[in-house]
Amino acid sequence: MDKLELRYGQLVQDCTLLSFEGEVLEVGLSSVTNFKVGDVIFLQQGGQRQSAPIVRKSSNSIYVLVPLTMDTFLNDRRNFPRYNVDVPAKIKVNESGMHAVYDVQMTDVSLKGFGFIVAQRFAENSTLEKIFFDFDNKTIEAKLNIINGTQVSNGMRYGTVVTFIDQDCFDLLRKFILTEQNVISKKSWFHNLVHTIFSKIDLRKYN
Repeated sequence: MDKLELRYGQLVQDCTLLSFEGEVLEVGLSSVTNFKVGDVIFLQQGGQRQSAPIVRKSSNSIYVLVPLTMDTFLNDRRNFPRYNVDVPAKIKVNESGMHAVYDVQMTDVSLKGFGFIVAQRFAENSTLEKIFFDFDNKTIEAKLNIINGTQVSNGMRYGTVVTFIDQDCFDLLRKFILTEQNVISKKSWFHNLVHTIFSKIDLRKYN
């Protein structure tokens, strides 16, 4: 595990990088008592230094937000795991030139792909055109490729990767995943922060 230097006010101490999932970095500490959600810390490793707001705490960890736009700090440690969800969605499929829309149940999600269960098996020549679902009174949609399919008790479970998603939907998907990570807060400081971090990203890195 990577060792980091943490600065918080007058405090300077060593800490441990435990995980870096999407835009949330988890730092292990011997005590988190003096750390407050909403405050900003500074993390340093070698010549790299990054400021980051604390968005969550646990018994021996703090979780800080490091947006995708800040891609020079420990970016080689950043990964994009899939989060288990239970969310209704729809998919549009091209079956031998005929378009059909099916109801599905999303089972997992990441910035790079989705898993879902659908009642029927698709024909081998079918093309999955897109998935779409509602979040925050808006619709997220993305074009997908199927990478695997498994028979389950209530239909077929398909795993997919994103082949295209536009900027607005990508930012909504980021917010959706932060919600699944229990990071999204209704507090004003967080909403101001979220507004500033969702600046334009080169989506070619994620499509």
